[in-house]
Amino acid sequence: TGITLVGTSAPGTITLNQPNGITLDGNGYLFIADCHNHRIIGSGPYGFRCLFGCTSVAGSAPSQLNTPGTLRFDSYGNLFVADRYNNRVQKFILASNSCSLSYNEPTFCSNATWSVNAITFASSSTIGALPYGIFINGINTVYVPNRVSNTILSWSQGSNTST
Repeated sequence: TGITLVGTSAPGTITLNQPNGITLDGNGYLFIADCHNHRIIGSGPYGFRCLFGCTSVAGSAPSQLNTPGTLRFDSYGNLFVADRYNNRVQKFILASNSCSLSYNEPTFCSNATWSVNAITFASSSTIGALPYGIFINGINTVYVPNRVSNTILSWSQGSNTST
């Protein structure tokens, strides 16, 4: 039997609406794509907090998400989110963090912040509709499936062009 860490029956946490993607930082803190609240939640030593999309309203502005799915960090602490119904992958740039970053598992301090407005890393013209998966390897190569063309795309670190 699993233990409820986050959600309605777990005291002192946050309410979720169809959570989807999850990832951990180097300290084991949980980051969640709260799909139908259209937001990203992060945990830390003081509990859970909303990081992006905190109005819980779907939208297409750089600070909004619409049904986020998979999420992954690169080794610099930047967060990539498959923003499904906006048909894009958003990249939230780490703005400040006084803790150390490590090989593909960044460690965040409780006061770490990201830029509120994301940049569109990949749009529907590249990745097709409804992106679901993201993988980032140890040298920051980003992989995203294109379900329309039945292909896997990759971007080398620092590149804006997929291969």
